[in-house]
Parts: sequence; structure tokens; C-alpha cells
Amino acid sequence: MKKVIATCLLTSLLLCGCADGLGGEEEESSTTSTNQIPSGDQIALDAAEARAAYYQKLVSELQREILTIKMQHEDQVAEYESRIEELEAERSPSQESTTADFRYTIKDGKATLIAYVGKKKQVEIPATLGNRPLTQIADRAFENNLNVESIVIPEGVEYVGWFAFSGCISLKSITVPKSVSKIEYGCFENCPSTLGFYCAPDSYVAQYAQSYGYTVVK
Repeated sequence: MKKVIATCLLTSLLLCGCADGLGGEEEESSTTSTNQIPSGDQIALDAAEARAAYYQKLVSELQREILTIKMQHEDQVAEYESRIEELEAERSPSQESTTADFRYTIKDGKATLIAYVGKKKQVEIPATLGNRPLTQIADRAFENNLNVESIVIPEGVEYVGWFAFSGCISLKSITVPKSVSKIEYGCFENCPSTLGFYCAPDSYVAQYAQSYGYTVVK
């Protein structure tokens, strides 16, 4: 009987100890689980930081777009200002003047011969008019001049206009420099077929003269 009682007491003690051990594990597990779950304040802080990062990204993108638009605007303004200057320069009036034998205009620091008004038979066109370099002979500058027999065009002239010497029926010779790179249509229309060109044999003028059947004098 004593053995039975002792056995019962021992069993009770063992069962109580197991229960206490299980209770401690459950409590520890409960505490650990509670620590892993974020608090309400932490969730709100994380959300605020995420929103701040998102808005900062938007601000950076907008700043880049604004900078790009500003640069494009500046380029357009510079282009428009340059074009306005070109148009204003084109509209600026030429200064027309007359010497004893020549009428001319000055524009952009260069002279253009627009008419020969003298009576000489041998004409030597000056390299400068109005203290500006002569670069062009305008359309019809010598047209229908019946007196002129020889003309010397100075070095530096680059362009001879339409019908510039048309109808010069007495013209026998013309000296044209290598600087001339453009002679317009009808420049020597109705001039004598015996007209001689004094020019460099390898120049544009020589090719022009030969294409119209004129003599190139070397």
C-alpha cells in the first residue's frame, strides 16, 4: 500500500513539472511572436518614409524635365534672334553714290557698281568705290553703251549680273580677273562675236567665254 501511495506521489510531481515546462515554452513562444510583429508607430513611419522617397523621385524627374525645357527654350531664342538680325540686315537700305563715271551702292562694307555714266572708250573700273572694295557688277550696268571699246574689271570682283554688258556693240576687249566666279545669263548679249577675253586660261571666265564662242587671249 505504501508503494502505491509513493508511486502516485511521484507521478503527480512529474506531471506538474512537465506542465510547468510546457507553460514556460508557450510563454517564451508568445513573447517572441509578439516581438516580431511591428507596432502601429513603426508601420506609420515606414509608410511615411516610402511616400517621401516616392515624392523625392518625382521632384527629381520634374527638375530634369524643367532643365531640358529651359535649354530648348534658350536654343530657340538664340535661333530667333539670329534670324531677326539677318532679316534686319537684308532690309537695311543700301547707300547709293556717284563718282564722275560710276554709280554704285555700299552695303555690308562692300561696293556694287550699278551703272557706268561716263563717256570714255577705254574704261578701267576702280578696285574700290567709296573707299569700299568692289565685289559686284550689277545687272545692266553697261547695257547699250555704244561708246565703250575696252573694259578692265579689277581683281576682287566676284559677280557680274544679268545683261551687264548687253548691247555694247563697240566692245572689242574685256579683261576679267580670276576672282570672278559667276557671270549671269545674257551678260554679253548682242556684243561683237570678235570680242576678246583677257583672262587666266584655267579660270571660270575662260570656260565661260569658250562656251559662247569668244576668243580667250592668253
